[in-house]
Amino acid sequence: VYYERGDFKSGQNNPAYVTLLNVKDKTLLDFLIKTLGVKAQVIKKRELWKKDNFVFNLDNVSKVGKVFEIEMTASKKMLGKDESLFNNYKKKILPFLGHIIKGSNLDLVLKPLN
Repeated sequence: VYYERGDFKSGQNNPAYVTLLNVKDKTLLDFLIKTLGVKAQVIKKRELWKKDNFVFNLDNVSKVGKVFEIEMTASKKMLGKDESLFNNYKKKILPFLGHIIKGSNLDLVLKPLN
């Protein structure tokens, strides 16, 4: 999985561009480790729920804690309706969460939350 995503900002959409790549050669991981090394290892347990165009993830990241994420897959045709529903989910869920986290699980493993 490859994705590009900017920092999260409260009250704004945070689009991500995701590309899923099928790996045919099983030696690729060993090659990448030998060539690039390992920057960090993210060890997590994920709970996942899906509803319509939404995915809700609750990750329990080793040495970091629990991280919650809402993902929305939207087409241009459905964007307005989905965006409104996303904001409704966010409004209902935010009172149960802490502050918005910037960065990825990898960033959190490299520099844990205080």
